[in-house]
Amino acid sequence: MIQIKRHTKVLLKYNGFIYEGALREKSAGERSDKCRGRPKIVLGTAAISLMLAGMASGASLTQGMSRPRSLQAAPKTGGIMEDVLIPNVAPLKWGSSGETTFAGALAAASAVMPEKADYTRIMGDTGLAFRLRWFDPAAGKPYVGVGAVGEFPREIALAGDALGLTLKPVHAPKSDPIKREAIDQELLASINEFRPVICYVDPNMDCGLIYGYKNQGKSYLVRDYYSETAPEQPYDKLGFFFLFLETGKTPLARKDAVMKGLEAAVENWTRTDEKEMGGTFAYGAAGYEAWIAALSSDAAGTGNGLNNHVNWWLMDTLIDARGAATKYLRANASLFSPAAQAHLLKAAQLYDEELGVTSATFNKKDVFLGPWTGKSDKDWTPEVRTHEKALLAQCKTLEAQAVAEIEKALAAEK
Repeated sequence: MIQIKRHTKVLLKYNGFIYEGALREKSAGERSDKCRGRPKIVLGTAAISLMLAGMASGASLTQGMSRPRSLQAAPKTGGIMEDVLIPNVAPLKWGSSGETTFAGALAAASAVMPEKADYTRIMGDTGLAFRLRWFDPAAGKPYVGVGAVGEFPREIALAGDALGLTLKPVHAPKSDPIKREAIDQELLASINEFRPVICYVDPNMDCGLIYGYKNQGKSYLVRDYYSETAPEQPYDKLGFFFLFLETGKTPLARKDAVMKGLEAAVENWTRTDEKEMGGTFAYGAAGYEAWIAALSSDAAGTGNGLNNHVNWWLMDTLIDARGAATKYLRANASLFSPAAQAHLLKAAQLYDEELGVTSATFNKKDVFLGPWTGKSDKDWTPEVRTHEKALLAQCKTLEAQAVAEIEKALAAEK
């Protein structure tokens, strides 16, 4: 062990650190000129364990490892490689990765994490597959599509518990350069430990992924849902939201995770309004009523009320979510007792019926006039909105019945 520590001390000293039973970064006076400049990254515990294990066996640090070629070179500065690429992180794309970008990005990231999960599983375990959330802005403010956003505290916590991860959200606006610099360092450390980071990439506020860096961290390798986003971005082009994936927790047993997701589904149906972001969120039945009210307003389509883009976007995410709901319920029903299974499969059938109702936007292309309809805002007439209100009323009725079945399934397990 003395020999291991001696070799470790040499390597860490070269990289701008001192080992004294524990790691600390060299002070400015202790650094040589080659270690000056960009603040150094403290090597993560995974990296230290790797060094100790490798040295104990007389192996090189990368012997027997399946790593990109760029990771096989010695670090240039304190813990920062020249280039790092986390392999097997899938691209993200509208229409195939899932419309709730939090779940889509997390599913892609989980492919290289200890506990892997696809989009359907994440949508179900978080309750997002069953959630309808409407956002009414403050007076005089425009309508926005934040109602469909998944990266909120309850959903983040549920996802972390199901996956055995501590998901740490950080807001680092560019108006706070000190915090931005600290997050830059944390990003490099996370990538060095092969943990992708979920983030926004300017100018979009949808979840993407950081899965590597180049040129000693001067730029990051990113994936997001937009084809026009360059795959390599300087740090100042990353948005204000970051979600770090920290390992070490034990994932919930599958049935326990499913129970949590179903409990969230029931809770979200009757969840009371929440004032946030200068407006009000309404959930479940109340959310449908608020959506219908916005469509009924004389201000709809005038620039002062609900606009067509937010309207069709929320329907698009609703259809995607309910598609995940039907798959999730059928995939996990066998975990439950026969009585509970019957209720869950009935709920899946009801969500299927809802999908039959909402498919009018894709089949007839006469409601919720998204890009796939070939129509524009000028086609979003009061007559179209009347049809949309009737469709939403059907969705509300079917979902109330589906949530009641889920509630019965949960009761049958107690």
